[in-house]
Amino acid sequence: MKKIILMIAFISISMLGKAQCNLPYKPLSSFGSDTTAFIIYNFMDRADCYKGKTLKEVTKDLGMPVKYHAKILLSRGALFSGINIYIYDDITVSKLRDSNKDYNAIRIYWEKEINILDPQYDKVRISGWNKGFYDYVKDMRIKELEVSIPRYSKYYEKYKQKKTKSYDPNKRKEGVW
Repeated sequence: MKKIILMIAFISISMLGKAQCNLPYKPLSSFGSDTTAFIIYNFMDRADCYKGKTLKEVTKDLGMPVKYHAKILLSRGALFSGINIYIYDDITVSKLRDSNKDYNAIRIYWEKEINILDPQYDKVRISGWNKGFYDYVKDMRIKELEVSIPRYSKYYEKYKQKKTKSYDPNKRKEGVW
């Protein structure tokens, strides 16, 4: 009897953990031209759908080219635990941020950190989002996925209680932003 109760409890907990994955993926066309709403729905509301998946699967669902990325550096030496990916280039991100216009980032944490001193990584060290870097990280397994929403965004109030990392120039985290 105890085994049956434990099994039912385990199945129930497993189903609750997968609850976000019951939301269907929606293409950008469903949101008109609102890329922020598209990213919030597909990558914040459905974030658990990407746990254990790869960066390649995220970029496929994104359906837009990634134009810029920023590494999430750990404070302990030569490791980085993930990346922020943007659909804008670095200059556009800076201009949007400086003029308080809506933009966002998908923050991806890896299951296993990357050592930037690894000789394989050294070959793709070139800055920017390029094929060599993408090929190096595309099969990395995702531990967690978040969406950054700036405090001045029209979506901020609605989503500030969710797992979002909003941009605050006074609070930089681990060398990001």
